Amino acid sequence: MTEVTDFTSALHLAVKALQFYAADHPRSVEALSNLERSAGKLLARRERVTLVAARGALVVDGTPLGDTASNKLHLKALAQELEARGFGGVVVTQGVTYRELVELVRVFVMRPPQLREAGGAEEIFRRAGVTHVRISAVRYEAITEDEEVVSAQTARRAEQLPASGESLPSLLRRFLLKMGGPSADDAETDMADALAVSLKADELSTEMPERVRTLLREALDGVEPEVQLALLMNIATLPAGQLREALQPAARDVLSGGAATDADALVRLLGGSTLDAEGIEQLRARLAELGISREHLDDVLGVIGWDRLPTDERIAQLLEGMQIFDLPQQKLFLFLRELLEAGRYDDVLRLLETYARGLEHDAFALRQSVAGTFGQVATLIERVPMSPQIEQLLTRGILNHFVKESDPKMQLTVAESVANLVTAYACTGRAEVALRAMTRLEAAISVADRNAVVRHAWDSLGRAFAEPHRAAKFIAQIYGADPEALNKSVLPLIAQLGALVMPALIEALSTEDDRNRRGRLVKAMKAIGRPAHPFLLEALEAPAWYVVRNALLILSEIGEREHVAAIGAQLQHDDARVRRTAARSLSRIGGPEAELLIVGAIGDRDAETENEVLLCLGAMKAQSAVPALCELAKARYAASEIRELVVTTLGQIGSNEAVPVLGEILRPKGLFAREPLPIRLAAARSLAAIATPDARQILRSAVAAESDRGAREALGKIAAS
Repeated sequence: MTEVTDFTSALHLAVKALQFYAADHPRSVEALSNLERSAGKLLARRERVTLVAARGALVVDGTPLGDTASNKLHLKALAQELEARGFGGVVVTQGVTYRELVELVRVFVMRPPQLREAGGAEEIFRRAGVTHVRISAVRYEAITEDEEVVSAQTARRAEQLPASGESLPSLLRRFLLKMGGPSADDAETDMADALAVSLKADELSTEMPERVRTLLREALDGVEPEVQLALLMNIATLPAGQLREALQPAARDVLSGGAATDADALVRLLGGSTLDAEGIEQLRARLAELGISREHLDDVLGVIGWDRLPTDERIAQLLEGMQIFDLPQQKLFLFLRELLEAGRYDDVLRLLETYARGLEHDAFALRQSVAGTFGQVATLIERVPMSPQIEQLLTRGILNHFVKESDPKMQLTVAESVANLVTAYACTGRAEVALRAMTRLEAAISVADRNAVVRHAWDSLGRAFAEPHRAAKFIAQIYGADPEALNKSVLPLIAQLGALVMPALIEALSTEDDRNRRGRLVKAMKAIGRPAHPFLLEALEAPAWYVVRNALLILSEIGEREHVAAIGAQLQHDDARVRRTAARSLSRIGGPEAELLIVGAIGDRDAETENEVLLCLGAMKAQSAVPALCELAKARYAASEIRELVVTTLGQIGSNEAVPVLGEILRPKGLFAREPLPIRLAAARSLAAIATPDARQILRSAVAAESDRGAREALGKIAAS
């Protein structure tokens, strides 16, 4: 199974890479290439592989993977990601391409809500033309003590079910909807028997199997609220026996397990129904038989009733006692947005002031709900008008809680809220406000204990700012700010964020065609300074030549001698445009090491690059280049244009060591044996530029000895200048 664990490990690492970098970033390319190689090995002897999760364990082609120390963490993480997205499984078949694997990784990078908004993984694959990766409908519901994996599909094959071939959720739904009382006809009894066998009722115990709960969830999923209510109520009407004993605790767990998602589901279920008073009473009775308290249902019905109240009455109820904390987080956010859009700022302020008290509560879930809601409301700063008092309350609540929160499980929630707040301020032209917020937090971090939780929250904040959608907004500010705002607040904010936005800046620079916008990106990276260096050096290894070139340009602007070796390595790059840029970058930085590296590039196979190298050596007055240039100046095999530029470069360097060679080039060797006139004139100009006594004497002698009238006049003018 080594190839299986190698593949799952590569998939896990590729997901991590794309969470922080774009797909064409060197680290992502490396991780994705490794994934492609491991997929090739995995599928070398099989046509397809299916990966699914069952109770937190990863199952490959029906076999649970071992929980060894070497693969425990990434196997568990991958299993959790599968379950979080509700995937029955992921099937990879022979012929899978690099591009298809990129789409698979992107699906895992997306959060479950984002995945749903995009139409689900199947729709994403369809739009991208992915044919060798798909989401499997097979669900592995349990692993027996003997490591036997039981799936919905294998169970159907093992037992005698109706010939219709219906899935268990469909079968369960149809059966429950038919049940109208304590008795059932023969067909219904047969169906009940089939369901009981499918659910392996003979193995059921007081501990509710995961399989039953999953089936019930699937039976409830995607049908009208009234149908869902009918299903729930009819469970209590089933004949006494193992089927009812299995479904009742499953329903109790689905509806009253205490998780916010279950409570929200029940609110949506009842809120969308048309039950009259009699129906609600019947529902109370049925749910009571399932073990769900009347108080729990009354609370839910109270929320639904609140939703139908006039706005002022809803506000009054929320402000009374602690009722605002009973409202689901998303519902409260939508109500606050509705009030903001209506311009009811005082009401929003009162509600948020009351809600902010939850940040001091002992209950983790309550603090998390408040912090998350504040972060959601902060995003509205970009979209709807908001009073300064509301913004101040949001800022104070979010930033203070970021510093004070001691529970490590809250790191991501609070970090997301801070990132939303800072991004919103920056995107509304108030980068200076965002900068003050970040400076305040950094100051708090600097005095925190080495092991303080807030330091881990700061790391989470970094990951939040690295999210592509936020990084894109900051880059938009770099492009759109007027020059004063750019220098006064936007660039200092980018410098504060530093390494957090560097991957996005490099990606933007690699694809930006507009010269002015590229210039602003370079200024931003220069403003970041030293924290940007590791990313720029990493970009030198990028496969795309233009990414390497742009990184060289920025490194040359920064001008750090410590980068000379890394820049010099690019003088061997396959693309001549990169080699030319590397030479220019080294000449800007200067120094003996840079000079020697450029000298080593003399004789480049590309004429334009050779010209660039010579120009750089001349501008640097590179004394160490003189011996090599003298040899090239005398080389008759070299192109005349190159020799002329070499001679000119010797004059720019100004070394007396070059005078004998220049004199040899200048002097005729006989009536017909002389250098081309342009090269001789270049030698004369170089001697005049060197201007040592030897150089002037050689130049005067050459003028006096010249037999060609035109050449003598040209040389005379040079000597006299």
